[in-house]
Amino acid sequence: MRKLLQPLAIMLSLIACQGSVKTSASYPDPGKVHLHQVCEAAPDLSYALFLPENFRDDKKWPVIVFFDPHGSGSLPLTDYLNLANKYGYILIGSENSRNGLPFEDVDRIVNSLFTCVTGKYPIDTNRMYTAGFSGGSRVAGRAAMIRSDVRGVIGCGAGLPSGAQPPSYAFDYFGMAGTSDFNMGEMVQLYAALEQIGLRHFLLTYPGTHNWPPAGEMEDALLWHHFNAMRDGKVPREMGIVQAFQDTLIKHTDAARSMKDDLREAELLQTAIAYLDQLMPVDGYRTRLTEIEKGDSYKKEVENRNNLLIREQQSQQMIIESLFSKDPAWWQKKIREYNRITENKRDPEEALMAARMKGYLSLVCYSNVTAAMKQNQHALASTLVSIYTMADPDNPEPYYLTAVLNSQADDSVACFSNLDIAVSKGFSDKSRIMQQPEFEAYRNSQRFFDLTQKMK
Repeated sequence: MRKLLQPLAIMLSLIACQGSVKTSASYPDPGKVHLHQVCEAAPDLSYALFLPENFRDDKKWPVIVFFDPHGSGSLPLTDYLNLANKYGYILIGSENSRNGLPFEDVDRIVNSLFTCVTGKYPIDTNRMYTAGFSGGSRVAGRAAMIRSDVRGVIGCGAGLPSGAQPPSYAFDYFGMAGTSDFNMGEMVQLYAALEQIGLRHFLLTYPGTHNWPPAGEMEDALLWHHFNAMRDGKVPREMGIVQAFQDTLIKHTDAARSMKDDLREAELLQTAIAYLDQLMPVDGYRTRLTEIEKGDSYKKEVENRNNLLIREQQSQQMIIESLFSKDPAWWQKKIREYNRITENKRDPEEALMAARMKGYLSLVCYSNVTAAMKQNQHALASTLVSIYTMADPDNPEPYYLTAVLNSQADDSVACFSNLDIAVSKGFSDKSRIMQQPEFEAYRNSQRFFDLTQKMK
């Protein structure tokens, strides 16, 4: 979809940049990410802020409120600030919302943040959106479920919160997941559920793992919401942009048809309907989609994908049941099997499933390691973190957790060795390492200082 939407991006970029900048001195400088902006009504809460470069205080601006699973409010703002400049969005990133909080705390953060933002900035209240990744995606979804002023959600790598009541208000939902993301199956199931309850929705899958999506995929989400705003009369209809989208889409659809790739053509036709319905005639797309869906080859491909998702659910259950009953040697063999399958070029769908299983194992290990550490079950935590390291060797987190366990065992040599590995693999959370109780004895040492200086 990224190349597909480039002409649209250029045209919208020109529109967003129109008008001279007129900014009141009461606002932070546009074009920069500002950290630790305090909510006046709730001084214990803060957020990161990005105002687009062409920000002016005499017009209303759409806003996206981001929720990161680790409370890194600036991370998505930094990733997507070019999109905010291109399309004219204010970006807000919560610095308090993180995984593990009860619903009442999440609701307080969400409500306080929206009260603060709408009271302080010139917000177009008809175009207020939330976005989140992983656990933050569930918070973004919950915000729309409890607030009538959230018009749309961009859910990345996870669906709606489990155990919550059905949505109280209608909202648009754009879901995204990498094809190697262990939560892709959940997102596919959510698509079917949203279909049943009648919420306007779209699901985009792309080559990727369990992370915030690349800017190109986030751009697709912004455009879908922008087209919805046109449909609903919240912004003027810009038919030149719509036509540019359709022209590019037709080229990709024709190419898929010429290659007799029914699945790809069907996905593009579904995209055309989701983006263009009520803006352009789409009956032809629907007719062609129906023809494809009646074909035996398409039915077989869909059946194969559905069977794969069923097998994936069964494999996830196996991981949960085996985590505490199998030793590290067994898991080493299992992980080698996953690695072998991921390299199988002849069955790409099977390879992607194996990659998702490794990601799921990594998540389950992380959750149980942290739980074991909180309960002072050091032996169990050590066993689980060794499996975690085998499953996700490029992730800095298992090395960081191993360093914490090393420190608890008074093994400073092993502790610093694992911290060095964690930093070399990308660990960069200085606040976390400075506040880690197990590292208090090392904080004044030269080696600890040198280690923190290496963090990017």
